[in-house]
Amino acid sequence: RGIGNPRFSSAVNTYNSNSLTSYLIIEGINAYKLYVSGASEANHLSFRNNEVSGDVHGGGMSVGGYGSNNIIHNNILFWNNTIHDGGNISSPLDEDIMGATIGRSSNIWLVDNEIFNFSGSGLLVGGQYNGNIDTAKYAYVGRNHVYHTRQAGLAAKQSRDVIFSENRIHDIISNPISAGGSPSKCIGFQYGQERFWIINNDLSDCAYGIRSGSSDNNVGIGKYTYILGNLIHNLDKKDQLFSTGIASNDGYDTRVIQFNTIYGVDRGIANDYYTTRLSMANNIIANVTNNHINFSIGYLTR
Repeated sequence: RGIGNPRFSSAVNTYNSNSLTSYLIIEGINAYKLYVSGASEANHLSFRNNEVSGDVHGGGMSVGGYGSNNIIHNNILFWNNTIHDGGNISSPLDEDIMGATIGRSSNIWLVDNEIFNFSGSGLLVGGQYNGNIDTAKYAYVGRNHVYHTRQAGLAAKQSRDVIFSENRIHDIISNPISAGGSPSKCIGFQYGQERFWIINNDLSDCAYGIRSGSSDNNVGIGKYTYILGNLIHNLDKKDQLFSTGIASNDGYDTRVIQFNTIYGVDRGIANDYYTTRLSMANNIIANVTNNHINFSIGYLTR
């Protein structure tokens, strides 16, 4: 526990190469970075009431890794932390310095945190490109305030049983074309998730409220995506042709889109490319400047 909010100018890591790290609380410190990694399992950890302040070279919080080892860190809580400033948000490069990352892990809670000013997404869950959705699983991301990050406020890649709920996300910036051109989106997902829930979030001032990207070429594609009860409003098209409430692009699973309220946008719900499968009901879409529902000609929407 930090007394007087002491500053650690380097990263604080629970790394242990020989034995378990367990039943540990890190509270009330100011650190350059906080993360959980290592060749041995870490479990039952709590990071609470900390400030994580990075610089143009790095920062943020993370758990797990993206390498080849089979260690699954588990039962870890990130609660009521202020996580800010990592990377150069104006960089022409794809820096991808994120506020928080959830990698090889299970049973993770990230709740009531404030995340802002990062050159990558506010949060990324998953990211294994070998199609293994079991490396990041059972994550609850709720009641966080995320803003002024690049690409996405919250994002998910290969993962299983992940919930994004009751988060407030706004003012997300697009990656420039020189950095890959990823558009501004409050919540984004791609490469396949299994049982992915996006529930009761408040999303504004992004080009897309919720946007899915490319699938994983039928490898580890996942299935069952639920987009329920979100408030998506007052979007800004930024560098895109239109602002869009929900864009479901490319996917082999049926996405359930129900009970959402969408207003102050150019388009309500859209499919811009490739095949997508949707089950839509009981959504309110109002105050649009283009189309309430937009399914592009030449692509298959089922």
